[in-house]
Amino acid sequence: MSREIKFRGKPADNREWVYGYLKKHNDGVYEIIVSSERTFTHNINGKPFYRIISETHDVIPETVGQFTGLHDKNSTETYEDDIVRVKQARGVTVDYGFFETVGQIFFANGSYYIGGQGFPLSNVKSSDFEVIGNIHDNPELLVVTP
Repeated sequence: MSREIKFRGKPADNREWVYGYLKKHNDGVYEIIVSSERTFTHNINGKPFYRIISETHDVIPETVGQFTGLHDKNSTETYEDDIVRVKQARGVTVDYGFFETVGQIFFANGSYYIGGQGFPLSNVKSSDFEVIGNIHDNPELLVVTP
């Protein structure tokens, strides 16, 4: 199974999220390459020479998250650090009720999980979960009220 490898990050100037390929520099700077275009410039010894022009954005390293390869019930792409609401049927051996939880998506041991419950995101059907925010823009969504 293959999935699209891409990332998102928030620029330091607090603009909107940017999406694309991740480039990490040795000095700790993270960039998201949004687009790149190959442009012919001239021939060298009869062979074409191209220049790559890229649109890049420096992003805050803590905000970088990878695309999980999954979409929620609204076809929204799901990334690390997203906050999701899950409604799922319980196991048939327990009962036929439903449970609902809110948690952060995180990566561990080669898989994506939903925090709190710690169950694999891959075990949840797209129709059973919805992205409701992320920990950078909406940290209050994870606050548990008594």
